[in-house]
Amino acid sequence: MLLFLKIKHWQLFIITWAFTCIAILIGFFDIGLALTLIPIVLITGSIGFFGWIYSIGTTIHPLLPSDIKMNIRLFKYALIIPIIFMFLLISWISLTYFNQLPDMSDISATRIATIVVPLHLLSLVIISWAIIFVSKIIKAVEIQRSVRFHEITLEFFQIWFSIIGIWSLQPKLNRIVTELETSNK
Repeated sequence: MLLFLKIKHWQLFIITWAFTCIAILIGFFDIGLALTLIPIVLITGSIGFFGWIYSIGTTIHPLLPSDIKMNIRLFKYALIIPIIFMFLLISWISLTYFNQLPDMSDISATRIATIVVPLHLLSLVIISWAIIFVSKIIKAVEIQRSVRFHEITLEFFQIWFSIIGIWSLQPKLNRIVTELETSNK
C-alpha cells in the first residue's frame, strides 16, 4: 500500500479522478456511453480513494509520537463497510443498467430505500470519520504532538475534496514517506 504514498500527485489524480472527468466529458456527447462507463468510473475511483486513505492511515500511523494513541485496527475494520457498500451499489447499478436483474416489480422503492439509505448514511459517517482519522495522523506526525479538529481542517478538506486537495497534500505525503524510508536505512 506504500505505492499510493510514493506516487506523484498527478499519478494519484489519474488513478482517482481521470476516468470520472473523461466520463463527464463523454456524457456531453454520448450519454449512453457515459452511463455504460459508470461502473468502471466508480470502481477505479473507489479503489484509488480508499487505497489512498488506507495507505495514509496504515503507513504513517507508526510515525505518531509515542504518547498519541489512535486505534488503527478500528480504522481498518471500519473501512470495510463503505467498501462493501460501494461494491454492492456498483453491482446493483450495473445489473440495473444492463437489465440483468430479475423482475423486481413486486418490491417497492420504499423497501429498497429502507436498505440503501441507512447503509449510505453509515458509509458517509465512516468515510468522514476515516478522513478525520488520517488527517489527525498527518498533522500529528508533522507537528509531533496531539491535535484538535481546528488544526486539521486543511488536511480534512484536502482529502474530502481530493480532486483539488491531491495536488498539495500528496507532495507532503511523499516527503513524509521519504523521511520514513531514510530513517529506516
